[in-house]
Amino acid sequence: MLLLETELNDRVNKNVFLAVMGTSPAVLTESIYYYIQQAPERRMFSEIKLLTTSLGKQVINTSLFEDHIWQRLLKDLKLSPEEIPFSESDIIVFSNPKTGKPLGDLISSEDNSCAANLINHWVKHFTDDDGIKLTATVAGGRKTQGVLMALAFQLYGRQQDQLIHVMAPQELMDDPDWFYPSDPSDPDQKVSISNIPILKVGRYISRRSDQSPDQLIEEIQESLVAGQPIQAIVITKNIFVIDGIKIRIPPREASYFRYFLKRRASSSCCAQCPGCNKCCSDQDTLLQHSRTEILHEHLNISGESGHYLRTQAKRQNTSDLELIPAIYEEVSKLGSSIRNSELHPLRREDIAPKKVHLHPGNKKEVAYGIIIDPSIIHFE
Repeated sequence: MLLLETELNDRVNKNVFLAVMGTSPAVLTESIYYYIQQAPERRMFSEIKLLTTSLGKQVINTSLFEDHIWQRLLKDLKLSPEEIPFSESDIIVFSNPKTGKPLGDLISSEDNSCAANLINHWVKHFTDDDGIKLTATVAGGRKTQGVLMALAFQLYGRQQDQLIHVMAPQELMDDPDWFYPSDPSDPDQKVSISNIPILKVGRYISRRSDQSPDQLIEEIQESLVAGQPIQAIVITKNIFVIDGIKIRIPPREASYFRYFLKRRASSSCCAQCPGCNKCCSDQDTLLQHSRTEILHEHLNISGESGHYLRTQAKRQNTSDLELIPAIYEEVSKLGSSIRNSELHPLRREDIAPKKVHLHPGNKKEVAYGIIIDPSIIHFE
């Protein structure tokens, strides 16, 4: 359940500002100026981190510290350095993890991969703490840096976190000596912040802390695909292809799978049928069909092999009382084979045998079946 905004605010005790940046340190000064001077509700930041290149760090240091722009900003905003702490150590440079060499620019796929790792690390680091509200901007650096920040927010962002873009009048943005408004009342110097709406899905699909960003992206993508209805199941002997993913099931268990699928496909039930006595089998039906139709499916898979002949003899020579638990054990093994397959967990759940209560008032009268759209089942 999503938390109300008031509940989120109650648990947040620290605001953090995170930015990707190139050679435009004004992105930081404009943002801080907005939240202190112009925002409807003043937002103080107890921590600031800038992610940039080695060239970007040189420019930021020169402008903000050597030229005292940061000190001037705090003075104009009537803030002490302790109220919004920020120093050279908070400027973090992208580097190649293999060589340790700082990156002067992001011009290759490898460079951007290094940048992505660092951005993901810091976004995850801050969003792992429920007491932090993270504000991050996509305004600085190359376009790929902004895209990577947005992707990190999709993977790790939470309700309370905000992704923003900061803008100033174009003529001032082009002025390398302008960092924030000199006159708060001058409309020609107004700084604007746009909140970027973004789907923050990673935290709600997986919370595994040991996953790399690439693994998390793959899991999310697979979950989104698996969340769609199955388009086709194609059956050849004991091989089942579910939307292009092939699984092989041992012949005895596969004979039940084929039987359940054929019963669903040959029924007059619609796709929305939750399971009934036409498309599912109760205990008496399973017992009868284990010696006929289910056994015939085994023959379709194995032919008159020794495995089939032994199964045939056992079912013909076993009493009903002894055969019933054996049938349920084999249905259970079918479920285990599906759960242990390479299918996505959502897909496994879709095609696993379901226990159906034919009469809601009678919990003992159950049947088993595969509850999917009959039209997608295709035997070859």
